[in-house]
Order: sequence, then C-alpha cells, then structure tokens
Amino acid sequence: MKIVLNRRICFQVLFLFLLFDNCSQKINDKPITEQVTIRRDIYGIPHILAETEEAASFGVGYVQAEDNLELIAELYLIGKGEASEYFGDEYVESDFNIIRFKIKTIAEERFNELSSKMKKLLTCYADGINHFINKNRDKIPDLIKQIKPQDVLTYGRYVILNNFIYSSSRYRSDRRRIMQMGSNMWAISPERSESGKAMLLANPHLPWTGPFTWYEMHITVPKKLNIAGATSIGFPIIVVGHNEHLTWTQTNNSPDLVDIYELELVEKNHYKYDNRIEKFEIIKDSIKVKINGGYRWEKRDIYYSVHGPVVEFKGSKAYAVKYAGFNDIGFAGEWYDMGKAVNFNQFIDAVKKMEIPMFNICYADDKGNIFYIYNGQIPKRAKGYNWRGIVPGSTSKTEWMGYHNFEELPYLMNPKSGYLQNCNNPPWYTSLQDLIPKENYPNYFAGDHLSLRTQRSLQMLERDKKISFDEMIQYKFDSQLVLADRLKPELINICESRIRKDIKDKRLLSEIVNILNDWDNTAKAESQGANLFIFWWNEYIKKADPIYREDWNPDKPIETPAGIGDPKTALNSLIFAAHELKRIYGRIDLKWGENHRIKRGNIDLSIGGGDGSLGIFRVIRYNKFDDIFYANGGDSFIMAVEFSDPLKVFSVLSYGISGNPNSKHYNDQMYLFVSERLKSAFFTEEEIMKNLESSYNP
Repeated sequence: MKIVLNRRICFQVLFLFLLFDNCSQKINDKPITEQVTIRRDIYGIPHILAETEEAASFGVGYVQAEDNLELIAELYLIGKGEASEYFGDEYVESDFNIIRFKIKTIAEERFNELSSKMKKLLTCYADGINHFINKNRDKIPDLIKQIKPQDVLTYGRYVILNNFIYSSSRYRSDRRRIMQMGSNMWAISPERSESGKAMLLANPHLPWTGPFTWYEMHITVPKKLNIAGATSIGFPIIVVGHNEHLTWTQTNNSPDLVDIYELELVEKNHYKYDNRIEKFEIIKDSIKVKINGGYRWEKRDIYYSVHGPVVEFKGSKAYAVKYAGFNDIGFAGEWYDMGKAVNFNQFIDAVKKMEIPMFNICYADDKGNIFYIYNGQIPKRAKGYNWRGIVPGSTSKTEWMGYHNFEELPYLMNPKSGYLQNCNNPPWYTSLQDLIPKENYPNYFAGDHLSLRTQRSLQMLERDKKISFDEMIQYKFDSQLVLADRLKPELINICESRIRKDIKDKRLLSEIVNILNDWDNTAKAESQGANLFIFWWNEYIKKADPIYREDWNPDKPIETPAGIGDPKTALNSLIFAAHELKRIYGRIDLKWGENHRIKRGNIDLSIGGGDGSLGIFRVIRYNKFDDIFYANGGDSFIMAVEFSDPLKVFSVLSYGISGNPNSKHYNDQMYLFVSERLKSAFFTEEEIMKNLESSYNP
C-alpha cells in the first residue's frame, strides 16, 4: 500500500498534535484491535463489528484513515486554525476566524465536560486513526503525527459553526467561497406507500470535496447498536442513517442564528452599553504563515464585546457578531443517541437535547410513524428590531433571552397527507395539505417563499397517491425543469410571433422553436434543448424587468411564479443564447451530457441533473473548464429506506468510498450514480457475508 499525499501538502504537513491518553490498548483484558473486525463489501463500504462501542469507534477511526488519511490530515489543520503554516496566505483569514470564534479554544477547555461515554468514543476514534498511522509508519511521511480527541471535537465545531451557521454571514472575513449547500428529504407514511410500510429518502446536496465529503459505514455492537448511514469525513458519528427500527435524515434550514450588533465607540478600546462605558477584551494572537523560502508571523488583536467578537471597525462604529452554538460541544452526543434510539420516544428524547444548532430533521420508523421538525437553537429576541439586519449593540434590550425550546419549534407528525418533505424550504409547506401556520411563530424563524425545487417535490408527492420504493428512487433522479414547464410555451409563442414579422432571424428562430418543441423539459444527459433553455435563462435574468409576469403567491404556492415578464428581453436573450451555443459548440441542439460531465480519476462520463433553482429535483452543480461543465457538487449521498420485512435499504455515493486514486473504490460508484441507480446497502449478516470483499482486524 502506498499513501499518496495531496500536492498541496507536499510532504511538509506537520501535525503538532500531542499524543493524548489513548482509549486503552486493552478493553476487558483484550487488545482493542482484537475486538474489532472490519468487513468490506464489494463497494469497499466498511461494516464494523465490535465487542464494545469504544472498540467500534476505534474501528471507525481506522477505516476512515485507511480511505482518507490525506484529507483528514488537511481538514484537521484547517479546523484547528493551523492551515496557514502549511498552505500559506490563502488560509490566513480562515485561521483567524478559528481564533476569533474560539472554535479550538472552547473544544479544548470544555472537553472534560462531555459525558464519560463521549470522551471515550472520541478518544478511541482518534486512537483508531493513530493506530493506522503507526501501523503504516514506513509508508507515511514522518511529518504526519498523531491526533488527540480534542482535535476531533474541534473539527466537529469547525464544520458546524464555521461551514454552516456562520458561512453566510455578511461579515465573514474568510472570503474563500463555500458552494451553495442544500438537500432533499422525504418521509412517506404506510397509507401512502404501495407496500403499506413507512419509507424515507435522504438526499444531501453538498460539495464533493473537503469537509463536505460523505463517508458511508455500518457499525454493529451486538445487543447494543446496529447503525448504518453516512457522516462527514473526519467525524466519527453517523449523522444521516438508520437502524433496524428507525431512520432519519436532515436538510439545511434557515432560522436566524446570527446577529450583528452595531457598537458606538467612545474612546480607545471602549464602547457604550446601556448607561455605562465598557472596555473591549483584547486578545493578542498570531499565526505562522508559510511563504516562499520560509515563514512569517502575522499578529492581530482580537476584540470581544459583551455580545461577542468584533468583526469590523468602521469610523466611530464597531460591529460584533453573536451566533447560536458558539459555546456548544454536545452535538456529537445528540447524533449518537439518535442513532441508538429504538423507538420514536427515544429518538425525540435525543432531539430534545437541542445540542445540534440547526438542520431540519425528518424521521420514519417500523411502527409507521413519520415526523418532521424545524430543528435549531433559535434565540428568543425582543420585538421591535429588524433581526435580519443590524441591531443596536449599545443596549441590553437586544440581548438574547435564551433559546426557543423543542415544543416551540415548527413540527409535524403523521400528517393527513401521508408525506413530509423538505428541500431547504420554510417549514410552513412541509405538507401541502397540513400547512404549519407561519403567523404562530416569530418572523426570524423563517421566510415565506417556495423554491422551484420544493415545488417540484410537492408536485410529485401530491400527484402519486401510492408510492412504491422503486418509484421513490425514480423520483429522486427527476430532472424536470419546473421553470421550463412555466415559461417554455410562452417563449415559443414569442418566437413564432417574431417569425411571422421578421425575415432577419426567421431561420434561426425556426430552428429554436423546433428544438424547444421537441425537448422534454428535462436535464437528462440525452436531452436536447436543456442547454439552449438554460443559456437563455441565464442571460434573460441579467436584464429582464420584471422577470416574471406573476411573482410567487402564497395562495398559489406550487403554481407561481409564472409567465415571462419582459417579452422583448426574452426574445433578445434567446437569440443571444443561440449564437453563443453556435460560437462555443458549433450548434444549438447539443445534448446536455455532451458538455455536462462527471470526472474522477480516469472515468469521464456524461451526467444529467442541474441547478435546483431551475426546479430540478436531481441537483448537480458544475464548474466550467474549457467550455465543459464538470460536476463538483449537489447530490452527494442518497439513501432510500423502506421498513419492509426484511428491511430494504439502498444507497449511493456520487464518487466512491476511498479518497485514494489508486483504489478501485475511488470512483466505482460513479457508474451507478450516472445511470440513476442505487446499490443495496447490505445490512443483515447474511447480506454482508454474501457480498464480502475482505475481512480483517485493524
């Protein structure tokens, strides 16, 4: 085995991690390595069989290091705020954000406040990674050292707080772009499923690299837990998954969890607060930055107010940020207890801990229950302020008054519609037949708008009154453009009207009309017309005023927006789009898959799917290179569960389980993903043994 390091690391990565007391090389008087058996199935997915939960966590660390040590190494440096030392100026702002928001500091200071169980699990996970490093020391550069359990907690805080909660803040000083993130999720009741059993569809949409890389695994400790699903690489707990009795998933939601406070400066290092003058707490800190031929030190003063860290000084004002979850460390324990739950009450008891600061949660179980909650640590705030904007920081009246408790959050259980769905939409439309009254909640909970992707989700669920497991999977790969359904007929009419009046563009417009008429309004790889329509749309929305004839209307939530608002611009944009396609590709009728590709290693395939803003349920995001759009995010992990007998679970990663380009499991799932199929997620012992590729101890 050869470990190939990323060129960015260039054999200079140095983990300055101290070796922490390990989880004990012996548990129950038996070496921990002998208490863990790793069974890899034909897709390389690890099925970890362990005698104790601690040994299982050790196994998780080991297999993640086997498959992605390079990535974990890089991500832990970033999460700890030490990336500038190895990657240079690109990470300076990121590293100072880690310091400013005490991502690492709080993890290290509060680690011992975790439960005894969670401390052991994080320690054993770290030891599993360390064991892989030690075992393969001759194949791994000496500069890669061991990690400690506090680093695991630090990295978890980094992903949640930095990459989700704070990622959209207008005052984020780290300008490195994080791709738009989202997800789809469905829960289907027995009354709406063809089998009479509850079903769930999990479908996160995340970038395919970095901290958003999904890792699928199965963990079994006989008589204690049997959990399968996926987590973010570098994190030991399954966050989207199932056991024998229940299943759950999550999507990003948008409660207002971040507030910006405007402070009035009165003199050096002081600001007004109520009827007194407060002094900033000032922390002097520095980071080591790699430069050509060596290093430099960058020093900064970090200012803290009563509200939180200061992110900007501007004239006589300063701006401080406060966000939910700033001090929290308990999220891993909540996810762990969710996975260990064996019934609805136990699952809800875990969720009621409110340690996970955001995310919609959707649930289904073997008793036929389905459940949704708009989960989040949503601050209670005073009335009379624009909490979506900047609020006065000179008064205690704008201080948070604790958090809304579980019972105060929007939720639905076993709705009469027989389905629950969320595609990052506000909670009010989780079920079209069971609307959650928006007026019952503060306006900082969520907005009131339905994306076209959500509308497509609701259309499919409302249309099919009995959904089979296979149909649910088929719907997952739906690439219909709601936008085309709404606008294409009128766009064709505008073209035909111009043809009757104008000789100049008659030939081109006639070709356009024929292509649009023949197009099936999808972004399937073989579809002709999707390129033309989407090129048109991207040009049209730059100049149109108004864009739609009818804007979104809550009285017609899945029929609006509708109509072309600026016909003249629509026609000119369409002609421009056609000329652009001819200039770049030589024709305007090229198939979607000709210039939309998925590439990993030596595999380069055409792929369907597109941006969810177009009303496409199968979300694929692309990065343009040499006029070819290469997929780099969107659908990343898909899991479909039905509580039939036996339990039916299918899944797919968009890439493969391994991050090593030399592994056959680096890109083996791409063929399934492109052909819109899922693999069996082997769960029973019989299934695992029938599809076993290897079995070994760490």
